[in-house]
Amino acid sequence: TEIYTLSLHDALPICVKNALCAQGFCEAMTMSFYADEDLDALHIAKDAPERNAVRILNPLSANLTIMRTLLAPSLLKTVVVNLKKGNDEGRLFELANVYAPKALPLTELPKETKHLGLAVFGAEEDFFTVKGAVEDLAESLGMRFAFERAEDVPYLHPGIAAYILCENERIGCFGKISNVMTKELDLP
Repeated sequence: TEIYTLSLHDALPICVKNALCAQGFCEAMTMSFYADEDLDALHIAKDAPERNAVRILNPLSANLTIMRTLLAPSLLKTVVVNLKKGNDEGRLFELANVYAPKALPLTELPKETKHLGLAVFGAEEDFFTVKGAVEDLAESLGMRFAFERAEDVPYLHPGIAAYILCENERIGCFGKISNVMTKELDLP
């Protein structure tokens, strides 16, 4: 007989995944690398903290030159690929690490932090789909989130974006992709 124990820290990703799957989300798994161009596509400022990335000395390709600092570029690419292949609707999530260097040039391993990214697309999906998913997720974890308008996230529509707050601390944001990006990516 073998006995396995699961700490609360280990169980949290399972609870998050189960809660999102129950809401019709499918798990996406993307590479931990992308390129500066992916941050450019999101209109991330050149001096933004997300640009402080670990650079790969010997990258596999020109598209995989930095370790990801946020999940949005990879999830957006996944949505674009799905739309271009005729998948007109979907709900995706990714629960994965992002990497922040403690110092550059690297003298020690970067800090790895688990982040959650959500993406919804299709005629029936909108800002309120994601807000409801975030609220349901909080409830399933025994938490309560508040929301405040977000007007300064460069890749989100300034009138249709919100910060997620937990105990008055900003822990995330969500919203509709900006009209500029929608046009640049030739999305419906």
